[in-house]
Amino acid sequence: MKKAIWVLFLIAWSSAFLPALMAQQPGQVQGTVEDPHRAPVAQASVKLIPQPTGTALKTVTDEAGHFVFTEVAAGEYLMQVKMQGFEKAELQLKVGSSPTPAQRVRLKVATVTEEITVSARSADPTAPDQNTTAVDLDHDLLRSLPAKNDNPLAVASLFVDPAANGAEGTKIVVDGVEGDQLDVPLSSVKSISVNKNPYSTEFGRPGKGRIEVVTRGGSIRRFHRRFSFTFRDASMDARNAFAAVRGPRRRELFEGSIDGPLVRDKVTFFLGGEYLKDDDTAFTNAITPSGPLIENLGIPRRTPRLFGRMDFRLTPLQILSVRYNWSRDSLPNQGVGAFDLPERAWNQTKETHEVRISETAIPSANFSNEVRFDFRSRAKEIRSVSDAAAILVLGAFNSGGGQNSLHDAENAVDFQDLVSYIHGKHTFRFGAIVKSRLSDFSDRSNFGGTFTFSDLASLASKQPFQFTAKQGDPRVSFNQHEFAYFFQDEIRLWPRFGLLLGLRHELQSNLHYYKNLAP
Repeated sequence: MKKAIWVLFLIAWSSAFLPALMAQQPGQVQGTVEDPHRAPVAQASVKLIPQPTGTALKTVTDEAGHFVFTEVAAGEYLMQVKMQGFEKAELQLKVGSSPTPAQRVRLKVATVTEEITVSARSADPTAPDQNTTAVDLDHDLLRSLPAKNDNPLAVASLFVDPAANGAEGTKIVVDGVEGDQLDVPLSSVKSISVNKNPYSTEFGRPGKGRIEVVTRGGSIRRFHRRFSFTFRDASMDARNAFAAVRGPRRRELFEGSIDGPLVRDKVTFFLGGEYLKDDDTAFTNAITPSGPLIENLGIPRRTPRLFGRMDFRLTPLQILSVRYNWSRDSLPNQGVGAFDLPERAWNQTKETHEVRISETAIPSANFSNEVRFDFRSRAKEIRSVSDAAAILVLGAFNSGGGQNSLHDAENAVDFQDLVSYIHGKHTFRFGAIVKSRLSDFSDRSNFGGTFTFSDLASLASKQPFQFTAKQGDPRVSFNQHEFAYFFQDEIRLWPRFGLLLGLRHELQSNLHYYKNLAP
């Protein structure tokens, strides 16, 4: 009897208190996030915020746009859904004893706004680096200007003063490092300047004796892709006066580049390249013992170039740049045409590798430091198609071997450390430059000899009037090390009047003369 009464008591107690216990158990909130076209949105941030206060619950949607919160206490909540490119969505919901309906959140596409501030700044004609007689060619202008063989320096070379070149010719300064040629694709050139700062002691040549080239870097936030193809052929060409028929000619140039961020706001890259395919024609018009000879001979050219650059923003005021460029110029069947027969041809190849590392730091508002390291390896080879002795018949034809054999290799290392400091009316710039050249040169031209005949009759009788040949050791190797340091002070005496003072000292390992001071 007592046992039955106890069972009835438990049943009555459960009936009275079980609904209250069930109401206090945690609930579950789930749903899906969709875009305006009802496609699921993955990786959207979903936050459940208790009202009026409490600890928020967070999760993200899966690939199907689904999300779920488990063990959610009863009460009122504010649910927020965020996703890049969409407007934030908010909705109120209540979690109680009954199951919470599945939520379907449809996001709206966010409105894209961009603000660009352009501020005008008048040029300062007294600033040394804003010379009014300077020639500045930006990338867009370079592409639109007609240039022979698509050489970016063809137009800039017109503004160089031959009197300022010296015996070594025009200096090509690429990103602050001096050289004697430009081996990068046109797509990677940002600007070219001549006579930008004519009196700067940073360089060993005056402004009109050098061409300054700045290469392009990658975009910080957007990707850019460019590709172009240009060609020309002989369909509109006239026949050469010394040729029997119009020779075939076709020239094709492929260019392309891509740049953008590798790590947003931290690492950028730029990759550019070009390939030149030029099928030109040489015209031979000679008189041989067998009679007149008129023919066309193809002289193809193949020139690929590659340029790559990466910029690392170590800090907002410190940038590390690494760049590499490679080029190869292949020119077979050179030296033929006119009186020179095809057997006189010689082949030429030139190849260049260059690696450069530079670091720019601005520790304070009035102090900056630039460090550059550059390594270049260049090789040039010329080889005759035939090693036979050359035969020259004046006014008739030239046959035999081309007697051209040359090997020219050079490894160059450049190191620069440049400092700029501003103090009051003074802008100081000083630094040091170290250059090393390791050259290996060999010239075996005309080692096989050259017979010269006055006419066809002397050739038939085998009576040359001249024979020349070179002998000896054709190889020479040497090293040259150069060191230079400079100091200059730009003094702004008045807003429209300035004074530039500077001194440069250059030293060479092969010349034991150390008084090369230049004001």
